[in-house]
Amino acid sequence: MLKRTLTGILIIAVVAGFVALRMVHTAFFDAFVFALMIAAGFEMIRAKKKAGKVLFERLIILFPIPVAAGYIFVQNLAVSLLIEVLSIVVLFVASVGIELIINAVNRKSGAPAPENDKLLAITKDTMGVIIYPLAVISTMFILNHFGYNIGYVMIITMFAITMTTDTFAYLFGMLFGRRQNSARFAPEISPKKSMAGFYAGIAGGLIVSVVCWLLFYHYNLFDSGLVASLSTSSSLILFTVTGIVASLATQFGDLLASAVKRQADLKDYSNLLPGHGGVMDRIDGEMFSSAVVATMFALFLLI
Repeated sequence: MLKRTLTGILIIAVVAGFVALRMVHTAFFDAFVFALMIAAGFEMIRAKKKAGKVLFERLIILFPIPVAAGYIFVQNLAVSLLIEVLSIVVLFVASVGIELIINAVNRKSGAPAPENDKLLAITKDTMGVIIYPLAVISTMFILNHFGYNIGYVMIITMFAITMTTDTFAYLFGMLFGRRQNSARFAPEISPKKSMAGFYAGIAGGLIVSVVCWLLFYHYNLFDSGLVASLSTSSSLILFTVTGIVASLATQFGDLLASAVKRQADLKDYSNLLPGHGGVMDRIDGEMFSSAVVATMFALFLLI
C-alpha cells in the first residue's frame, strides 16, 4: 500500500509538472503525450502477443512519430488532425501491402498457413492497436492545441473528471460494493466492480465538472475567451454534460483495458509503475475522457 501511495504521489507530481511546463511551451505537454503513446504502444503489443496475436510491431511504434511532429511543428489543429488521419491511412495501406506479400511468398514456398490465416488478420490486429490505444491517447494533443488558455481549461477538466471518477468509484465501491448481495458491474470482465462504485463515479464526475464550471466560467480562471463567450446556461450544460459523459467514458476505458488484460491473462500491462502496473493501467480512463472533452468543447465552442 505504501509503495502504491508513493508511486501515486509521484505520478501526480509528474503530470502536474508537465501541465505547468506548458506555460513555457506547449511542446512540453506534447512530449508527455508522445511518451504515453510510445509506452502504451509497447505495453499493448506485449498484451496482444501474449494473447496469441501477430502484429506488425514497427508500424505501431512508428505511428506516434508523424502524429506528434504534426502537432508540435505545424501549430495548426486542422492540419495536424489531417496529418494524423493520413498517417493512419498510410500505415493501413503499408500493412495490407506487407501482409499480402507475406501471404504470397508463403503460398509460393508451400509454407503452412499460420493459425490466424484469416483475410488480413495481422493488419486488423495491427490497426486495432494503432486506433486503441494510440489514436485515442492522441486526443490529448487536441486539448493541448485547442488554444493556449482554453487548453488549460480542457486539460485540467479532463484530469479532474477522470481522477474524481476513479476515486469516487473506488471509495464507494469499497464502502457499499463489498456486500454479498450488492449488484456487480460487468462481472465477467472485472468482478470487483460494483454498481455502487459505478454510480458514485458518475456522481463524482458531475460534481467536479460543476466545480470546473465555477472556476473556469464563473470566476474566469485562465481568462478563456471561448468559454466566456458562452451564455451561463450553455456553459453550465457544457461542463455538466461533459462531466457525466467523460465519467462514463472513463469507466468504459477501464473496462476495455481490463478486457484486453483478461484476454492476455495479464494482471498488469507492465511493472513500470510500482504498485500501479503500467502506463496503460493508469491512463485507460484518461484517454477516453480526453476524447470526450475534446469532442464536447469542439461542439459547443466551434459549431
